[in-house]
Amino acid sequence: MKNEYAIVIAVVAIAAVAFGAFVIINNGGYSDVTVADIYDADDKLDDFGFVTKDNKRIDISPKVKLNNDIIIDYFGDIKGWNNDPMVCDESNIVIFSTYLDASPIDYVFVFDKIKSGSLNASLNADGKPSISMTAKDGFGIELYYFDHKGDADIQQYDVNTYEFMLSKNVTLPVYYGDSMFKMPATQRNPDMMMFALGLELSTANVDSERGKSVLRLMRGMGYLNADTNDAYKTSPTIRSTDVAIGSKEWNGYNLILVMLNGTNYTTEFAANVMLGASGDHTGFTLACNEALDCLRDFIKDNGITGKTKILLTGYSRTAAGANLAAAYLSDAIAEGKVAERIGNIELTKDDVYGFSFETPLCGLPSNDHVSPTDSRYDNIWYVINGDDPVTYVPPKAYGFVRFGHAVDLPSHDETSRTKMLELIGKYYDPSIVSGYDMSKFAVISDIKDLKQLWEGFFVKFFDAVGDREFYNKNIEDDFVQFIYVSFMKPGVMQQLVGDSTQMIFFLMDLEKYSGDKASFDEHFTPLVKEATKNNGCEEFTSNIMNSLYQLINVAKRYAGGNVYNLLSDPYARSMVGNYKIILMSHLPAMTYCYLVQESSLYN
Repeated sequence: MKNEYAIVIAVVAIAAVAFGAFVIINNGGYSDVTVADIYDADDKLDDFGFVTKDNKRIDISPKVKLNNDIIIDYFGDIKGWNNDPMVCDESNIVIFSTYLDASPIDYVFVFDKIKSGSLNASLNADGKPSISMTAKDGFGIELYYFDHKGDADIQQYDVNTYEFMLSKNVTLPVYYGDSMFKMPATQRNPDMMMFALGLELSTANVDSERGKSVLRLMRGMGYLNADTNDAYKTSPTIRSTDVAIGSKEWNGYNLILVMLNGTNYTTEFAANVMLGASGDHTGFTLACNEALDCLRDFIKDNGITGKTKILLTGYSRTAAGANLAAAYLSDAIAEGKVAERIGNIELTKDDVYGFSFETPLCGLPSNDHVSPTDSRYDNIWYVINGDDPVTYVPPKAYGFVRFGHAVDLPSHDETSRTKMLELIGKYYDPSIVSGYDMSKFAVISDIKDLKQLWEGFFVKFFDAVGDREFYNKNIEDDFVQFIYVSFMKPGVMQQLVGDSTQMIFFLMDLEKYSGDKASFDEHFTPLVKEATKNNGCEEFTSNIMNSLYQLINVAKRYAGGNVYNLLSDPYARSMVGNYKIILMSHLPAMTYCYLVQESSLYN
């Protein structure tokens, strides 16, 4: 990146509306390369074309077969291009700059799957942009268009995210401008909080390529230096966490965004029950450490130094990871150990923006942390819905806490709840509004709402589980594997439990043999072995066996020694009577449509 003007343009780019286009070319000759993707968001694609060996233009289309050696030319009417375009071979980025009606404009190309060192950009004989490279199979190009008109800063961007009730992706608005970083992290900022939620929602959707949505969102906002970690590019495991990270320069600062995918994931869920013997929640610490490792490597690999602002965000499982990571950064700042623990950057408490949404309890005050409400954590904000069961676990009885300031969603304010439903219809789809209506809660045994249900149930439930030491020694390891198998091999439990009628008899059998471990093993081992064998996971037989044994005995202790007492337990009856809505308060749509009410940008 040798052109100083182009670098300035790239930095300013985040202040403008981002547009997208993918462009690809064919030189003629034999076809060795297939086009994997074309990203064309703002009708800029027609200004470019493929160039053949005999200098003919071919309209851009993903159906065109490509030769390895590729040329892209600009065929539009804009003139006066900067004759020294910026080329960054390491990240496969090219930026062409010029002026339109006295305002600077940029065309920012991001290429995928090209030969290292082959990327070149220049002006052709007509003084127009031209790009050449050697492509690999699966080649793709993104084109982001930035039009810097006036002093416009905060702009609307589109977030592509997964909606569970619709079982498909939806597009939501998110507003962002660099000026939002002028407000210190220690000050409650609804606009920045919605931006952080938008970033987080972009990490999880149904794309052919995981992580594509969050990368395009960051690049569209000018964070051209953006990437995802290895976990995004491989199959998930119990211990993995998807992390996306990007940076840019603004107003003398490095701006770094760190997003942990927690809104649509699979096998990583097993880490939620990995509490550990002591200290912070082990499973959530895995997510925290992955975020911190990515941040350290990113700072080092990109040579980032000087004044820096960092935004961390996560949802659900990764909300806990983001909360712990933000606390770690805040501790490093308070103790003067930023360089030792993070990197060669300048960082203050006002410059670390820690946001987490539907955040479980996750940390344990000890030698590693001071009080969770200490002023050093004033830059951390965690959002919780009192109706959401996830925000009550793991239990306070084990000593777990969250760090920073709580942001309680107004889920029991009738006006806010009515508006939330209206906004779900506006931003998501009218067909799902009814599913998010918590006024449908059926009052059973004087339990009037979900908040009252969870507050009472989890106290009683974890009293039945036992203390943390008992859980860690007797339940945890097998239960982690049990949850993993449930995600990876759902056929195991389907075979064991069957339909709803069979499930009753299965539970009766569990209770019948729960008093003696030897009898339990003798009766259930053949059944579990058959199920695991049929589903190709025999190595998990003992994990499932012990989990079933421990769970039925937890149920017995909860019910006073007889699981049939659950039939009269008010919390159990309330959950059964409200089974359609008991998990709805954890879904991102509700969080989005409560928080959006605080931001004037969306209204």
